[in-house]
Amino acid sequence: MKDCFFVRAEIKREQKKIAHSAEHERERPEVKPEKRWVKVGFDDILWVRALGNESIVFLTGERSLKVSHRLWRIEEMLTKYSNFVRINRTEIINVDAVGSFERNCYYIDGLPLYAIGEYRQRLEGVFAKAKQL
Repeated sequence: MKDCFFVRAEIKREQKKIAHSAEHERERPEVKPEKRWVKVGFDDILWVRALGNESIVFLTGERSLKVSHRLWRIEEMLTKYSNFVRINRTEIINVDAVGSFERNCYYIDGLPLYAIGEYRQRLEGVFAKAKQL
């Protein structure tokens, strides 16, 4: 079985809602979020961004999950995998997903993500070790 963990995520489910006024008597789809435990493979995670008390996990295949966990909690879940590194107060990246980088800018699927301060130094150390291999 592939390495994975479970997160409590918001899944959007479409429901049909019937308008109550005479002028809007047709059905309209309504997207209603529903929270479920979802299995996420470590290899599928590209990067994670904090969003208040929640986080967004960006996955391969242009998918993402809004999860009910703060970034520090997700960071704890990912600690046993050295390829996940926090790059600033709001983001964690999968080093294996980085396509290119220059200075403090790391590109994942063409999207620039910026490492700052002590996080940048830690990330530079990860890439320095990778160059030696």
